[in-house]
Amino acid sequence: MRALASLFLLGICACAVRATDLDVAGLDRGIDQRACASRLLEWVKSLGIDAELRPDGRMLLLRERQVLASPIFRKEGVDCIVVYVTFAGSPENAGDAELARLVNQINADQVAAQVSVKPNGGIQFAIYILFDDKLSPGVFRKFVAHACEIAEVIVGHHPGLARRIK
Repeated sequence: MRALASLFLLGICACAVRATDLDVAGLDRGIDQRACASRLLEWVKSLGIDAELRPDGRMLLLRERQVLASPIFRKEGVDCIVVYVTFAGSPENAGDAELARLVNQINADQVAAQVSVKPNGGIQFAIYILFDDKLSPGVFRKFVAHACEIAEVIVGHHPGLARRIK
């Protein structure tokens, strides 16, 4: 009986520490990108996600692949977070005309992600989530996972792109 009561109290405590929504309604959006990223980083860490602020003002989310998140909080209009999923590639990818044509074709054929080739040859996918002042922890977690899935689906549908990834 004592164990059952302890489990009940543990359940109540777990509900009490539920993560809160990201709320940017009161944020002074005239502040710089780094301050916006710091606010997002604080919230992401409160969700138990291991992350760090990069010198360029983006936040690194540690996952199987390098996943970056960059906030765009606006004074008026819709806010968004851009998640960048990057696959390692060879340096020869940078400046390759055939790969550039393929990336342009992929970008023209779909709207789920913006694909680009990084200067180091990595293949990067930018996926956007739009929200109006508030974002729930569950939606954010699902979005980051979905962004990774989108990138993998696009790579899987384009053998010419898949060959360029390490």
